[in-house]
Amino acid sequence: MDVPSDWEDWWDELRFVTLDEAKAMECNRCGECCSSLRAPGGGMWSWGASPKGRHYGLITLLDERTLEPRDWQLGDDHARAHNAYDCTALEVLADGTTNCAIYLKARQPARCLQFPVYYDGIEDELAAGPILLRTEPLNSCTWYLMIVVEDASPLLDWRRRDQRLPWARLSAKRRAEAYDVIREAERLRESIQPIPRVY
Repeated sequence: MDVPSDWEDWWDELRFVTLDEAKAMECNRCGECCSSLRAPGGGMWSWGASPKGRHYGLITLLDERTLEPRDWQLGDDHARAHNAYDCTALEVLADGTTNCAIYLKARQPARCLQFPVYYDGIEDELAAGPILLRTEPLNSCTWYLMIVVEDASPLLDWRRRDQRLPWARLSAKRRAEAYDVIREAERLRESIQPIPRVY
């Protein structure tokens, strides 16, 4: 099969959803988006726009190599900075789930409530093409390995109940169409690159 090379290990796990379906899902409180320390392999590296003094003292920036706390550096305040981080408001419960100690309180950063499908401009982004959510490092996330497509996408008619495609049963033509959607979503996402941290 002509599987998109970047997805050969997990292409069959991708889920295809509408924006309304994605927004209707409930967070399972895994906490992986709240701390690079909880994400498998320390895989979530995306807290940018952190002003000097760290976002109200909540966000502890971590050294990318050691995952130890580090001082604020020039560039961390850029919206697309690419940093490891740990939120001090994250409470880990005995069952492994988490709570936010400041959920819906004034101190909670707005971006926390926007991840991963509630941010301003997502409708315009979807109008430009399919959205590959930035959740692939978050194995436990409700929105793990998900592509948001427009309501009229034929992929929605081909999927199983689990929102995945039955790749083995799809015709070669339909597989090729699905691969095109994956490649386009990946291309669009990569066109907005995070800014790497400067050492």
